[in-house]
Amino acid sequence: MVTFQKSHKYGKCQEFFRARGLGTKILYDEVDPKVDALSPKNKLIFAPGPLTGTFGPSVGRYNVVTKGPLTGAIAASNSGGSFGPEMKFAGYDMLIVEGKAKKPVYLWINDGQVEIRDAGKIWAKKCLIQPI
Repeated sequence: MVTFQKSHKYGKCQEFFRARGLGTKILYDEVDPKVDALSPKNKLIFAPGPLTGTFGPSVGRYNVVTKGPLTGAIAASNSGGSFGPEMKFAGYDMLIVEGKAKKPVYLWINDGQVEIRDAGKIWAKKCLIQPI
């Protein structure tokens, strides 16, 4: 099931400058420190920056924030490519994944429609890029 939530809880998000800062704030506020990093109660937060998708230099980036299994502390990774800008172009400032699927699934976003789809047909397929 996919749910959407417009949140005004973090209306002063300029205090956290989006991306990693806002993702960290949400994780800090909403995930109990005692929750295991691999538990369905943990959150996986995808957060592009406020300038992602514009023509500024190095603005095609996004952050993924979660509680990391290695240290049990907040972990944040930064990535580039088209995912961050495409997420912004689709009208989303942040994507928060919660819970656990009973079977392999993927998230499909297209023209304002969001679905969780069965990934059974593509699960465990070989990668086109082979290691050297």
